[in-house]
Amino acid sequence: MGTLDGIIDTVSAVHPLLPLVALLKSHGKLVLVGAPEKPLELPVFPLITGMCMRVSRNNSSCQSEQGN
Repeated sequence: MGTLDGIIDTVSAVHPLLPLVALLKSHGKLVLVGAPEKPLELPVFPLITGMCMRVSRNNSSCQSEQGN
């Protein structure tokens, strides 16, 4: 489990996101500001093991079934 509450990623080139996700605490936020020409790839399995991911334009929060 990571130690950061949030990360603002401003890289506009294709790059691995999983190392950034690993740095986040449970319910941490990864904000992607850059706009790469090609779609970014993110492995899903690490996200479904107790983590919540919501992609939205507003400041929404996620609640896990564990209440974390």
